[in-house]
Amino acid sequence: MLHKHLSARTKHLFRLDIPDENGAFFNLVQHHGYPTPLLDWTYSPYVAAFFAYRKAQNDRCNSSVSEAKVRIFVFDQALWKQSYRQVHQLLIPGPHVSVGEFITIENERMIPQQAASTVTNIDDKKLISHQRKLN
Repeated sequence: MLHKHLSARTKHLFRLDIPDENGAFFNLVQHHGYPTPLLDWTYSPYVAAFFAYRKAQNDRCNSSVSEAKVRIFVFDQALWKQSYRQVHQLLIPGPHVSVGEFITIENERMIPQQAASTVTNIDDKKLISHQRKLN
């Protein structure tokens, strides 16, 4: 239904069977507030700092506990791609955490963000236990 609704409002008809267009579709709806399984990353440390600090207030930051402080995470996607099978169609049911660099179709927000995305269908508990096995 979402695809049908959005296709009526865009100049481009997204082909969900094509991995790049499938990812571009999910990126577009996410940037307009629709919940998706994507997690945005950026190649730019400046963009990362903007999003990390945009809601921070000096008086609250100084008095907050360590766990509440602003953090910027670095994700080594090259290492991840070498170590784990990547899924390029977001409808695959098997457990995965995959990195996508989707094309920018009708999504001007993606260009200055210099974005890549990760997508997973693994819940937090499974992902945390998987990360512990890696360490």
